[in-house]
Amino acid sequence: KKESLKQLFVERNRKSGKDRSIDDARAVLELIELAEMKGVTDVSVIIDYRTHGSESLLHPMLNRGQGPSLIISFHKAVLEVDNLVRLSSPLNYYRESMNNVHGGGGEGYPRFGRGLCAAFNFTDCCQILLGNKFVTFDPTGEYFYDGGVADYKQDGNVDNLYDDNSQDNASSIHSRRNKGTPTARCYGIDGMISKFPDQFQPFISIPFAKSALLSDAPFFLGTVIRMPFRVEASDINNRVFNEESIKSMVSILEKKIPQVFLFTSNIRKMTMAKWEPCSETLDNLVVAQLRTDPRLKEELKSNLMKNEWKKTNKLANIFKAEWTPKIYNQTIEVSHSHRSSAKLCDADIIDTYLVSTILAPTKIRDVASQDIMKPLQLLPSIGLAAHVKRLSSGSVEDFIPCEGSLFCGFDSGLKTGLPFSINAPIFFHELKGSVILSHSDDLDIQTLFPWVRMAEIGESERKYRALFTWNRSCLFEAMTVLLPDFMLSIRDSLHLNPERFYMYWPRLAKIRDWFRNFLSSHTYESLSKLDIFLTKKNGFQKIDAGCFASPEFQIPPGAAKYFQSRYKMFSVPVCVVEDLKIFSINVRELSPPAARKLLRKKKDHCEKLRSKPDEALDLLEYCLSDAIKLEALDRFEDLKFMYFEVSHLCLVPVMDGTVVIPRNGNIIVANREQQSMFPALLNKFVHHKALKKLKSHLSKDIFFDQMNLQVFGPEVIAKNMHFSPWPRSWKGKDFVPWNEDSFSTLWLFQFWKEVSICENESLRLFDSWPLIPLKTGELTRCANARYILSFYPGGHNESLHKSLEEKHMALKKRIADEVKREKVAHATTSQIIRPHMENINMDDTDICFIDSDVEDDTVEVCNSGEDDSVDISTTAFTTSDDTNHNNNVQLEVPVTPPGNYVAPSSQPSQNYGFLSSLSNKNLHDIVVKLRGPVLELAYFAKDDILQIMPRDGLQLSRNILSSISQCLDYWTHIVLAGQGMPMLRLDWSTLTDDEFGFLLKSLTRNDQGNRLSLMTSDFDLLRGLPIYLTLSGTRVNLRDRDEHFILDSSVNTESLLYLPERIKNKILIGDSENADVLKDLDVETMSEAKLLYMFVLPEFTRIPVSQKQIICETVLCNWTSLKTSTEFITALKETPFVKHLRNDQTTDYEHVCAKELFDPKVEFLCDIFDENPSKFPASEFCSLEWLEILREIGLVKSVDKETFLLCAKRIEISGSPEKAIKLHRFFLENISEYFDQDNLRKLSFIKCVPGEHNGSLDLYKFMDVFMPKDRNLVYMVSPVMLEEVVPAQVMWSRLGITSPPPIPTVLNQIRLLVNLLEENDRWNFKYGSIEDVFVSIFSFLQDNYEKLSPVVADGLRNLNLVPVGIGTSCVKPTQLFFRLVKDLSPFFF
Repeated sequence: KKESLKQLFVERNRKSGKDRSIDDARAVLELIELAEMKGVTDVSVIIDYRTHGSESLLHPMLNRGQGPSLIISFHKAVLEVDNLVRLSSPLNYYRESMNNVHGGGGEGYPRFGRGLCAAFNFTDCCQILLGNKFVTFDPTGEYFYDGGVADYKQDGNVDNLYDDNSQDNASSIHSRRNKGTPTARCYGIDGMISKFPDQFQPFISIPFAKSALLSDAPFFLGTVIRMPFRVEASDINNRVFNEESIKSMVSILEKKIPQVFLFTSNIRKMTMAKWEPCSETLDNLVVAQLRTDPRLKEELKSNLMKNEWKKTNKLANIFKAEWTPKIYNQTIEVSHSHRSSAKLCDADIIDTYLVSTILAPTKIRDVASQDIMKPLQLLPSIGLAAHVKRLSSGSVEDFIPCEGSLFCGFDSGLKTGLPFSINAPIFFHELKGSVILSHSDDLDIQTLFPWVRMAEIGESERKYRALFTWNRSCLFEAMTVLLPDFMLSIRDSLHLNPERFYMYWPRLAKIRDWFRNFLSSHTYESLSKLDIFLTKKNGFQKIDAGCFASPEFQIPPGAAKYFQSRYKMFSVPVCVVEDLKIFSINVRELSPPAARKLLRKKKDHCEKLRSKPDEALDLLEYCLSDAIKLEALDRFEDLKFMYFEVSHLCLVPVMDGTVVIPRNGNIIVANREQQSMFPALLNKFVHHKALKKLKSHLSKDIFFDQMNLQVFGPEVIAKNMHFSPWPRSWKGKDFVPWNEDSFSTLWLFQFWKEVSICENESLRLFDSWPLIPLKTGELTRCANARYILSFYPGGHNESLHKSLEEKHMALKKRIADEVKREKVAHATTSQIIRPHMENINMDDTDICFIDSDVEDDTVEVCNSGEDDSVDISTTAFTTSDDTNHNNNVQLEVPVTPPGNYVAPSSQPSQNYGFLSSLSNKNLHDIVVKLRGPVLELAYFAKDDILQIMPRDGLQLSRNILSSISQCLDYWTHIVLAGQGMPMLRLDWSTLTDDEFGFLLKSLTRNDQGNRLSLMTSDFDLLRGLPIYLTLSGTRVNLRDRDEHFILDSSVNTESLLYLPERIKNKILIGDSENADVLKDLDVETMSEAKLLYMFVLPEFTRIPVSQKQIICETVLCNWTSLKTSTEFITALKETPFVKHLRNDQTTDYEHVCAKELFDPKVEFLCDIFDENPSKFPASEFCSLEWLEILREIGLVKSVDKETFLLCAKRIEISGSPEKAIKLHRFFLENISEYFDQDNLRKLSFIKCVPGEHNGSLDLYKFMDVFMPKDRNLVYMVSPVMLEEVVPAQVMWSRLGITSPPPIPTVLNQIRLLVNLLEENDRWNFKYGSIEDVFVSIFSFLQDNYEKLSPVVADGLRNLNLVPVGIGTSCVKPTQLFFRLVKDLSPFFF
């Protein structure tokens, strides 16, 4: 069934890319397994890229199978048709995988592949030529379906292999079949080849089949399996092939085919060829052949099949004799030649493999002997194979062994990570092809096909076979039992080249994850007990016979030579020690910490090494080699201590040829050119050879801090300026005249290569030193750099620049010649034989293996020699000696400085067009003519110059403004070389009017005439320039704001001639071109309004009265235009020009501000201040026109809070209750305007409240009167507020009003009232009867009785407090009784 066949490919089709190609190659090997099982010795694989004719076919639908195909030929072996049918059945595949049907690994080995089912990985129509039969398999039913059209029919010449009714064959062949029905047909080829030539052309064209098929009685002695490549997904498989996927599979097969002979018994030769579309012949890709005598394999097979491991006897059981596993070693030679389109290699390559096989190790022997496993008749043998030698063109070739795979007779493609392969009777997952290593790995098979895993125990018991237990046991035994002996065999086979032994070390880091658990501590403990640890003098030794170099750090030759005299050391790869340490196997090793400890203990080593810089340098490199590890682990304290330890060792070579202790002095890292600047410091400069060794450390702050090292740079130069050619007397001076000489100019040229004028942080270090050259012939302090101008690239001294470049090139040439001489000397010295310990640490690449599935076989092996080339493209700071200008040779290693220092940038030059414009040149000439501080560019690199130059006209303007302002304010004088007298630095007198105009234009506009976006601070600096022409003919600056102006066109300048010079100097002569600039400089146009508020109104109080009147008339007449000026309005508000009476008792007038007077048209104010005419303007200012003006400039025209309080105070002074009533009515009507806490508080202190007391009306404060509702309680002792002026209750607390009245006030009212009633029997209170008053009093006492003291309460009992009867009679409370029956007055009431 095609569903069953499809199941075989579903899981594997999930793979992609390289994994999919590996699985394709495995499918080819699964088909080759059939050849091994049938005893075939010669197998060919052909990749046929041709497309054949499709006219004469056995069936029209077979035309889809005439394209490129995969062909596998079993020479001289004709398979039986029935056997083919059995091999094509998925059901038989499942059954035979567990039923003692042995696979390609030989007897006792399970089936490796899926039989003929593997062919459907490539095709949907498998075509097989065997003997005189031609068999086609069409499991999809697509190749023999044509809607009922009968195909070729010749009775007896074709059989339907899938039809069980043989009697109906003839009728079923040409009957209508359903599409999708699986079909398999077998044709006799006698007479058919000539009838259907296109059908058989793919077979006839094969050279080894052509003659046999074209004979009169065609019969091919062999079996040819042709599989047309699938080009579109089908019902059984969605794997499709194209040119890329086919080539990927072929490249993998090229590597796998030579290994087919390792664990097979029958195959002797394998060929793989390709047939290109336009080619007439086959091109061999691989021809591989077994060179070892086949009888040796037969002998091994015979030894393995003796079954001695199964034999037991009673005597052995009695004496408890155990089976001893047997190990067989073989050497297998395989020759193979390869031919590709790129390279033709006629000579054979002969590979030698060491194969070790162990029979019946204890663990798998016990598993194989279990009842559940016995029916499988498994052979408990395991093999290991290592590629140990290769001959190419007759000579031994160095090679790196391929990564090993897991074999079950054939390569499964499952990589282990070992440098050798494992062969074992392993069971693979039937659907996935993976190895079964846990119970869950094949749960799907147990579910789908439970009978496949079932085994019958006895007559009735059935159990599942735990195949994963068998698989794991095989792999564990291979790694624990066989591997140690196998390693010894490899060691012995490599006696002529023992260093290659460690290429076969089972490096734990390379092991694949799925296989890692099979390498246990027992494996490495067993290896550690063997004589497999190489020494240079004594060969292989045991582990306790010597000391290992640290696995993490390579010992340089000089250090190796030093330690060799003190230690016996193994020469093994670092991975060997790493793996042993992972499993806690004790190894003695010399690590960098141990080396540092040894050197610190040997006090005498300092003097011995002081004259041996090369040896000291190697020791220094090794002592620092664990820094990377410490840094990776974030162990910065340990890293810090490590550097601290080394800083106390005499290991750092310096340029004077000695070796120094870093901690004893400040050592400087610099290149030769840098060193030439300070020749007196050679004993401080680290030797250039050391820079290469210390490259990885030179970027760490902690290294420089603890080692007491300094990078040559601005800081170092600044600290050592006293060794420079600059006189110490110059330090601290802003400017010095400079007489240039040859050495000082070159030194300054080098200085500005080390210190970037672009970096402010660097320049600050030299703030006190005059190092910046100017065009005036001066040097200025670096602190002044921001004020030094540089804005025209062509403004340098060309002859000076050329001279400096020549001097510098001469220095570089001298240094380059010195480097060349040293290289020649080093090349001569390097011919001396290196110390015996040079390879004490093999590079990891020495034990890497080639991935056999990688198409490119090229392997790059690290060179153990020293590489002089250094990549400096990513370094920020270089200490190279520069390059020879002829050959561009890199001379030295770069040094990356620590900390936040940013070295001079080397950005590519940029082209700023406006900088080179004619207008910019003219501006440059003007500034130079003015003697401004302009930089001499000859000393600076072009890139630095462009970086400090302005990027646009705006930045240029700001730079010039800042610089000239600095000269005006501070650098006022200059002393030129050869002149002793100072003179003014800026010589404005040399500029013409046109140059003044051009300067102003350049500072405010760009080349296109557009205004620059200057900021306020920029305009402040622009005001400070004395370039503005005044009415008096002088040029002034505009620093005093509002002191200068230009005249409005409406102002007649001729009328201003009478102005004094002081005023004329304030008036500028403007023009239309610069009018907007003057405006931005706050030079405003002087209008009539401005003349008034700037020069007239401020002097108003001091001018004559007559003139005052004229001014007022001018204001009145021109008010319409004047009022548009806010400044004028503001000034007028503060000008006392309004006439009013000086006071209310005189007729004298004075002038005050409008805001000090009231509007006479406000009725309320007139009522309150009717007796104060001085509060209002004089009559001439009371016209409607003047009142309108005065209101706009502050005349009080509404009653605000302050005015209201002023009115209240005025009422307090006048004492008029009537005005007070008006005030409070106004207050209540506009309560929302004055409801303000602070305003109410102020009002509460003014005596403006009308109140009644003892029949009279007077003014009181709010706190001194009581509410009308409390009149009965207080009217005899306190005034009561009139009802019509009572404010809202919410204001009472802020105004100080108390209601109800305090208890003492009420008690006082009671006493006065009782006394009055005792003295007078008449009731004269007009606001209520005696009962009303006493009811109010008793109600108050009832509410506050608890607050009364006992003394007060007793006193109330003794007062005639209760009115009785008719009239005003009152009695004491003690004389009152409830429900008195008889009238007993005047005794009782």
